[in-house]
Formats: sequence, structure tokens, C-alpha cells
Amino acid sequence: MNFDKLSNAIDNRDMKVKDLLKGMEEYGVKLSRASYYNRMNGKAEFTRSEIVAIAKVLKLDEENTNRIFFEDYVS
Repeated sequence: MNFDKLSNAIDNRDMKVKDLLKGMEEYGVKLSRASYYNRMNGKAEFTRSEIVAIAKVLKLDEENTNRIFFEDYVS
């Protein structure tokens, strides 16, 4: 997980975290602000459905989604 890249993707869409979370709800994924920050601080991981919703809200292509969420796992 690359936290800086996710933050930059949110900023590039001129969004705030609350906008992202509200947008995720439109795709059927409810995530509290506290849960979001737990994931951003490495205390928990984003689920598959959360990643899919974030990618849709931020209009991320597959390459950018992988760079943000799976960079550590791809060799």
C-alpha cells in the first residue's frame, strides 16, 4: 500500500476524504472515517470491495490501482 499515492490521487480529483467515503457509499461500500484512517496508518488493510470502490470513485485505471494498493507485493 502506497499511502502517498492514494492521498495524491484523492487530491488530484480535488476531493477530500469525506468526498471519497461518500462516493464509496454510492458503490455500496460503507467505510467510516476512523476505519479509513486505520487503513491509512497501517492498522488494517483495505478489503477488495473497498479497493474496487476507491478505484471507481477516483477513476483509477488498473495500472494506477495496482501501483497504489499492490506495489509492495509485485516484483
